Amino acid sequence: MIQRIQTVFLLIAAILGGLYLYSPVVVFVGPTELYGYYRAYELKYFVQGYWIFVAAIAAGISIGANLLSIFLYKYPTIQKLFCILSILNMLFCFGYAYHFWSVGDYKDDTIFYYGNITPWVIVVLNLLAIWGIVKDENLLKSYDRLR
Repeated sequence: MIQRIQTVFLLIAAILGGLYLYSPVVVFVGPTELYGYYRAYELKYFVQGYWIFVAAIAAGISIGANLLSIFLYKYPTIQKLFCILSILNMLFCFGYAYHFWSVGDYKDDTIFYYGNITPWVIVVLNLLAIWGIVKDENLLKSYDRLR
């Protein structure tokens, strides 16, 4: 049932995941104003001659898992697993942004900025979607008892 409430939660979580990639997560503070920032898709790690965009990959997996689980309404256990996968990836994005902010050696002060609220909102939306999936499963079980 694609028209259920968990579809709305999963769609909003996927949209917020896309917006998270373009939101500033680490901001540089000058003497009088904010002057530069890192967006989530710019957080990268250098490994053996290649740049790996860690937060972009994890957020992309989260977005894909949310969109996939919208269309897997016939398989609620797989749908819940994709929601958990999305939650784990967004927690990883938040942890990596925090690590990038706290370990980085910057010449100016930096701020852990408002874009870091988005992964937590996505986690809450996925938990609400899991709640809706469980509610639908219980409803189907009650219909089976009536037959």
